[in-house]
Amino acid sequence: MTGFGVAEGRCDDLREGRVHVELRSVNSRFLELKIRQPYGPQVEHQLRQRVESAIHRGRVDVRINIVQPDDSADPSSPIAFGVSNSSVERTLDALARIERIAVEKEVTLCSSSSLDILRYSASLGATTETAVAPACLLPTLERALADLEEMRLNEGEALGDVLNELCGNLGRCVIELEGVLEGESERIHAVREAKIKDLLSRSDASALDPTRLSQEVALLVARGDIAEEIARISSHLAQAKDVLAEPDATGQGKRLDFLAQELLREVSTIGSKVTSHEGSAIVIALKAEVERIREQVQNVQ
Repeated sequence: MTGFGVAEGRCDDLREGRVHVELRSVNSRFLELKIRQPYGPQVEHQLRQRVESAIHRGRVDVRINIVQPDDSADPSSPIAFGVSNSSVERTLDALARIERIAVEKEVTLCSSSSLDILRYSASLGATTETAVAPACLLPTLERALADLEEMRLNEGEALGDVLNELCGNLGRCVIELEGVLEGESERIHAVREAKIKDLLSRSDASALDPTRLSQEVALLVARGDIAEEIARISSHLAQAKDVLAEPDATGQGKRLDFLAQELLREVSTIGSKVTSHEGSAIVIALKAEVERIREQVQNVQ
């Protein structure tokens, strides 16, 4: 589900001011984690482990920046573009050295623009920064995660109410469908009898055999019986409501996702059996409610 968390930390071993941690999460069926940070692979592995232990579903963007005190309020500083001053300084030092070597070798170089330097400094900061993270990084990440989780929990409570309402709507549609189909055998009998009589009148055949008609209607009614599907839908809805009533736990989203898929399977089977126009309209409404449930459960962890 969606969420946002942010935190800043300052520690003694951070030469360039404060560490700024920002987390954003959006809906996704599985966990997709993207981390942007100025440290090495080992630090990224630690960050990934911590985030994965707290969040199990969703697309999560983790952005870690270093904010210098003297640049934090200046929108034109390199920090505003995600580039530290040290990266720019190293780029300029390297450029000056290359130019000196080029002069010695009598090689003419193209001049570099400030945009070229900014682009290269950004890549330098992402690849060659120190692998040692400041001591305040992980505690700051924890605070950002707590901020994110609080927002996700608030959304989860609202989402639980929405899912309970959708399950209730689905249950009412099922009851309505059962009421419509109570006289289905009589309707099929009348329709079938009218068609057979019409065919007999056109072909001058013998009179309609009531026993044979009853057998035909019984066969059609048996093929269109949806009692088993209705029972399974009721069972799935009961299980979904039980999951929504349980305390928060990992894996509830996947259970609800599975139940939503089974609900859609049963509704599709009913749709292939129901032949009345009124019943078909209710089946369409059933499918719409199940699709809403399937969409919402993607947000549940």
